[in-house]
Order: sequence, then structure tokens, then C-alpha cells
Amino acid sequence: MLLSTFEAFKAHAHSEGQREACGLIVGEEYIPCRNVAPDMDDFEIHAEDWDAAEDRGTIRAVCHSHPGRSRRETEADLKGCKALGIPWFILGDDGLQRIDPEPIPLVGRVFDYGWSDCYSIVRDYLGDLPDFPREPEFWRAGHSPYEEQFEGLGFRRLDPTEALPGDVLLMRVLSPVVPNHAAIYLGAGWILHHLWGRMSCRELWGPWMSATTHVLRRDR
Repeated sequence: MLLSTFEAFKAHAHSEGQREACGLIVGEEYIPCRNVAPDMDDFEIHAEDWDAAEDRGTIRAVCHSHPGRSRRETEADLKGCKALGIPWFILGDDGLQRIDPEPIPLVGRVFDYGWSDCYSIVRDYLGDLPDFPREPEFWRAGHSPYEEQFEGLGFRRLDPTEALPGDVLLMRVLSPVVPNHAAIYLGAGWILHHLWGRMSCRELWGPWMSATTHVLRRDR
């Protein structure tokens, strides 16, 4: 999810107070919708709002908030996501969560920045990381959300010689200042990553070692 989309979703959630906010993403635009569910801790998008969103283009995702609660999906969220067949974003007091209707293969993904990119691979491989909004302009301005996000999520930095399977690698790829790419170390010299404009893949770390700036491990 791009930052502009996230900020619109976040502002709508804030305006709804303790009632769940809900909306749809068409393209990269967040479209707020009316919640007609009778329960404050539930949501149901008004049928007219859904139809109006469809008239504007293909609906890419459903968004809703968990005011006063965790971003973690409920059983109802999982069932609803699977039934609709598109991603859901959930905003809780502890950040943003993305869930998908079915597991997405880690290798062979088409690149789509903010939706299916190098952080998506890391998040889906590790399985318990939140999503976070990001814009290409961050990197160009010398700003690295990866460094900030991973520190806050409890990762610690290691020497590259200590790398173990499941560690996160940060790299500078065509970026002279800050790390702008993330990968997973798979062991035996192999990494899993998703470069801009390419399909996600497994390949040897060797050609990317000179670009690697951080080896990070999250203690559980």
C-alpha cells in the first residue's frame, strides 16, 4: 500500500472513532465507504458504495479498522477475505496488517510496488510482520523505512559471517545512500528476493554481497 493510500485510510478510520471504518482501494485510491453493520466491532460495506467503487475501476483490496484492538485478523476476516478473493488491509492500534485470500507463491511473483515487492517477500516468508506504507520517493530522498521499521520490530544487526537461514538482508541497489532493497537469506549461499521490474526468485547471494549493508535477525 502506498503512503497516500494509507494516509487516506488512516484519516477515515480516525474520523469513525470507535466504530470500524471500511473502504475499498481502486487503483491506488482509497474510497471510504459506509459501514452498515449493526455492531460497532464489525463492518459491512453499503451495497451502493461497493457498486459505485466498481464503476470507477477494479477493486484491488478491502480495508477496515480495528479501533482499540490489534491489527491481527479474526476468523471472520479470514473467511471474508477468502470469499471475496482479494487482499484485505486491517488497521489496528499496533499498525497495518495485510491478509490474502490464498497463500501466494514466493517465487515467480510479478513486481507491483507497494503490493508485491521486496518487502512483501520478507513479510510473507517470516509470516508475522506487519505491512507498512511506502513510496519510491523515500529512497530517492535518502530515507530508508527498512532501517526504521526493522529496528522497531526487534531486529538486531549481525556481521555477515553470522548469517543464518531466515535472516533479513538489506541492500543498496542503485542507491548511493540508504538500503532500498530487502532479501531473505536461505542458507548455503542462496537468497530469496524480488527486484524492481523482475519476477521474485531464488539466487546466489554472491553477486549481491557487495550491495549488502545489513544482516538482521529477529529474536523470538
